[in-house]
Amino acid sequence: MDNHELERAGRPEPHLQNQEELPYETLVKRLRAMISENQSVYQSFRFSNEREALPPETIIRSVLEWHADTPGEKGETSFLLRNAWDALNFERYEIGSREAMLAGSTLQAYHGATGEESVKLTNPKEIMMLDAMAEAAGISRERGQADIPIPQNAMYYNKYLMSKEYQQKLDQAQARKNK
Repeated sequence: MDNHELERAGRPEPHLQNQEELPYETLVKRLRAMISENQSVYQSFRFSNEREALPPETIIRSVLEWHADTPGEKGETSFLLRNAWDALNFERYEIGSREAMLAGSTLQAYHGATGEESVKLTNPKEIMMLDAMAEAAGISRERGQADIPIPQNAMYYNKYLMSKEYQQKLDQAQARKNK
């Protein structure tokens, strides 16, 4: 399955596009439905040597990535939420994956440009959306947390890529895939 097919599957339906306006419980329910639908689509394209299910954090990242390029406020909000999502999930992304590489590069650039060691959400709707995404994806997080710490390895991603630690983890991940 190529990334374009997944991205098409990851686009929210029109009734999901104004999710920040929905009650929290409805938002979580719709996000779970979107995750489930994307996992079903992925499963139908999967080869026998690929992982069984597309992780929820990858699905949500793809949707945020899609909307981050949208002009205006929606794009800016999606860009900020994607950065916060990446900070929350950097260590969950499969090492060497597209998501891990994009998240590492993006968070390193964010840290370099701002000097911040966390992604700060200031709008209550953004915080609620991150809470709902985390709950829908089964990711534990303190509800209402506005500062999402950037993992050290993401702040200095290029240095991490050159480390023995990274190479060992990458080798282990590739060995698991080849079994």
